[in-house]
Parts: sequence; C-alpha cells; structure tokens
Amino acid sequence: GFVVWRDRPLPGEEHVFPSRVEAERWRALRGLDGCPIREVRSRAKFFWQKSTGVIKGIEMADRPIAIFPDQRYPDGPHRAHLVDEAFERDERGGP
Repeated sequence: GFVVWRDRPLPGEEHVFPSRVEAERWRALRGLDGCPIREVRSRAKFFWQKSTGVIKGIEMADRPIAIFPDQRYPDGPHRAHLVDEAFERDERGGP
C-alpha cells in the first residue's frame, strides 16, 4: 500500500491506499502537496473500501493502519512498515 508521508513520529496511524494514484488524489484534496508518497507493506492483508467521510470515493484501507519504521513490530492486523526506499531502488537496479 501507499501513505501520504507527513513525517510524524512512529509508530503512528495513517490512511493506507492501494495505489500511488489513490494516495496522490487524497493528498491533493487534503492540500498536502508537499508531502511525499511512501510505500508500506504488511504481513496481514489490507481490506479496501471507498471513503465516505469529507472526501468521498477514494479507495483506502478500512481503518487507519499503525505504521512502523521497519519490519520489527509485533504481528497483528492493521499494522504495516515503511519500505526502505534505498533498499527498493537497489532491488530494482535503479537510482
């Protein structure tokens, strides 16, 4: 999944989106254009739904997800970790 990264202390709860496009839409509607989109991963499955609050129709996780800085967190639902961007670039073989 993807989060709009507001650089808050971790662990912290964030909305998670199934695609970068959905995260970008939410970010624009919230006026958070200066915040990067970061990838997150979880050992548990995310359950997606369309948002029904102030911003309607964006696909997102059914509840806020606790985001941890790395993979060292207790197992459980509604938990994920940030993907290390440098590691991801190395895995893909790009800059």
